[in-house]
Amino acid sequence: MRAGRAALALALAAATTGPAGAAPQPQTPEALATVLARHGCMVAPGDTAAIFVSEGFTPGFVSAELTRLLVDGIATEDHLGRLSLPVSLCPPDAPAPTPRDLLLARAAASDCTIRRADLPGIEADLGLSEAQLRAILTPIVAAGGAEAGIASVRLAPDLCAAVGSPASGGRP
Repeated sequence: MRAGRAALALALAAATTGPAGAAPQPQTPEALATVLARHGCMVAPGDTAAIFVSEGFTPGFVSAELTRLLVDGIATEDHLGRLSLPVSLCPPDAPAPTPRDLLLARAAASDCTIRRADLPGIEADLGLSEAQLRAILTPIVAAGGAEAGIASVRLAPDLCAAVGSPASGGRP
């Protein structure tokens, strides 16, 4: 079992190795595997957008990464097209932050507020596009987890507290 996890860790590490000093890469295979683990280590074809886009992953990244997992023999696909990771590899030993996790942590560190004026810096610092920010924040606002104004989005107190809570592991 440990050998399987080590193989996955090596495969994921190889896929994310980049040049020294490179910009942050919030879309990592480790983060995608973390989200997959939250969903029982399996995803059906019709569920990929609902599961991964609201976490801040782009469709291109998800498609490329899920394809790589299949081609490399790490994941399998059943007769219904559901992709799954074996129990020996999923869940990962150490969860990785998703783009959503990184954005919410950034908001929590800024008095639970994301200001419109700060968006270019957030996009650059976190390596996220405006479309990714919207994909993350829209369902949060719709669910009442944040309030959107003209110049900012403010996380609800319970969401902000959950993001900063050590018990949540940074995950609300």
